[in-house]
Amino acid sequence: MFLAMNLESELEMLGQDVVGMAPDAESALALAASESPDLALVDVNLRDGLTGPQIAADLVKKHVLVVFVTGSAKLVPRDCAGALGIIEKPWLPKTIQQLIPFVQAHRTSEGRPVLVSAPCHMQLAPAG
Repeated sequence: MFLAMNLESELEMLGQDVVGMAPDAESALALAASESPDLALVDVNLRDGLTGPQIAADLVKKHVLVVFVTGSAKLVPRDCAGALGIIEKPWLPKTIQQLIPFVQAHRTSEGRPVLVSAPCHMQLAPAG
């Protein structure tokens, strides 16, 4: 939980509105339903086990951009469950700083190729 609080603080310092943290799948999906976030940063393992990929797949269907932030990158499905990619813990502040314009470019690209470089130390999901 400490890393999640650190990430929340970093995002807020970058001017982002953080709608909350969720310890398990049920809380994550309820939070996303009530807040309609633009982006969800999802770990692979939550309190209720390996539920991150299920959360990501559900959020992507609801047009939420997802990035995995995890120490268990090997457990992310090959297709990243529809997520943009993976940032491994521990992350660098520079990676989170670069993530914001990258996500904004994806949000506004409407299916066109994104010209903004991926953040350093972010593994992109396979194309297609």
